[in-house]
Amino acid sequence: MPEERFILLGDAVWLDFVNTARGREPNPPDRLPTAPAWDAWLDALQLPRASVPFDDVRDFRAHLTDLASALATSQPSPSASVRAINDLLASVPGAQRLVRVAGQWQLIFAPDDPPGVLPTLARMAAETLALPSPAIRICEGPTCSLFLLDRSPTQYRRWCSPEHCGRGMRIERRRGGPG
Repeated sequence: MPEERFILLGDAVWLDFVNTARGREPNPPDRLPTAPAWDAWLDALQLPRASVPFDDVRDFRAHLTDLASALATSQPSPSASVRAINDLLASVPGAQRLVRVAGQWQLIFAPDDPPGVLPTLARMAAETLALPSPAIRICEGPTCSLFLLDRSPTQYRRWCSPEHCGRGMRIERRRGGPG
């Protein structure tokens, strides 16, 4: 099977960003080692290319990784991660607007211009953090380190992908193994 360039789980784009430094095997390669790789990731997700220093991209990924790790282990959100998110959210100029949505008034933030990619990822992470009980997990595959957002009704999703990690674990269980 050919190696996947990027693992896109589709459950949370900000976790797909974090997962570029994680994988389904021990010691996975960093899939964003260079600015061109960052551009390729943006292209893979059909996001606009960002004119942001690549060091800022890597630093923000580290903050989001710390946040995902804390959420996955039921630890408090790291203040540095929250600060990085808030700094990016504050960098988007705009105003609060009162709008009617489905017959109800809602207060929303309307940016003056489309926000950049990093502020958009910050907003996605903030929205996850603001959920009543965000279910961020680390895949239970024996060699997998990918994060996932469990949106299942029972909130008991165990694997990043039933085709990859889940399939092997189900086979082991049928054989009487540790899965």
